Amino acid sequence: MQYSTKWLLHLWLIAFSALGGQSLDLTVVALTYGDSVISADIGPDSRFKVSNRNDTDHIEFLGTVTKTSHDYLVDVRVVVDKIASYGKRELNTTMLVENEQVDAPLVIGGVNEEVFSLTLRR
Repeated sequence: MQYSTKWLLHLWLIAFSALGGQSLDLTVVALTYGDSVISADIGPDSRFKVSNRNDTDHIEFLGTVTKTSHDYLVDVRVVVDKIASYGKRELNTTMLVENEQVDAPLVIGGVNEEVFSLTLRR
């Protein structure tokens, strides 16, 4: 019985290490809001982060991209600080992006009249 238990343990470890070692073939995540677009490079640790400041607002865009068997699990956080009105808007979401949806903009949410969309790029 001990031999079969050890064999199953080794088989289980090999299977899960193969799934965990999948390389991420995506390079960029782009956020579109209003008339603006900001892009962030996906790092080797599957994280992305970028901030952008202009005359009207300060945008912080960060998160992680994790490859599942065929698709991608994306955890996103968007923070918009309006400079003139001292308002702050925040969007946190996790979404599953299918492989066929890569390179296409996907609406991830909105705050007031601003709609945010996300595009994963290879």
